[in-house]
Amino acid sequence: IFNIFKDITQTLIYQNDLGIIHRDIKPLNILLSNDNKTRLIDYGLASLSSPNHGEILYTSYYRPPECNDYDIHDVTIKSDIWVFGASMFEFITGKTLIKHETIRKPYFIDLNKVLNKNYKDTYFYPLFDYINGISTDLCDLIKNMLQIDPKKRATLDDIQNSNYFKNKKITIVGLARS
Repeated sequence: IFNIFKDITQTLIYQNDLGIIHRDIKPLNILLSNDNKTRLIDYGLASLSSPNHGEILYTSYYRPPECNDYDIHDVTIKSDIWVFGASMFEFITGKTLIKHETIRKPYFIDLNKVLNKNYKDTYFYPLFDYINGISTDLCDLIKNMLQIDPKKRATLDDIQNSNYFKNKKITIVGLARS
């Protein structure tokens, strides 16, 4: 999990330095190569700018709250960070964060409850039910990536400087970073 997280974070930093928003991060678009490097593929929905209203973005199981029901506000790297967090949740648990593809905006309002230990709902898989035994640093990082409000959501710098990476004494570099 650590290497997947590190490699995709590095990819996001690199593409952000180039002004690219992937707009379709999901486990099916994250591949492990023969040399044990993780690759982010399928840039068919990628963009150098925000989309037009009504444009289909992200696969529905992974669509960030700000893009739900095609009510598109500002699609930014923060949107990619949310779907990356949802993808990491799935890598760890084997389950999608959202149970039903038909879920729409009202359910996202309650997603913060999912990030709490004692929450049960028929639409979301409680994070802590599946991540017990995984480091607190990793849980905290994923929770920060899954904040409903993009302004409160982890940034690439937050991810890079998180305890999850700091405790492993690793530096993630992108195009314009050292």
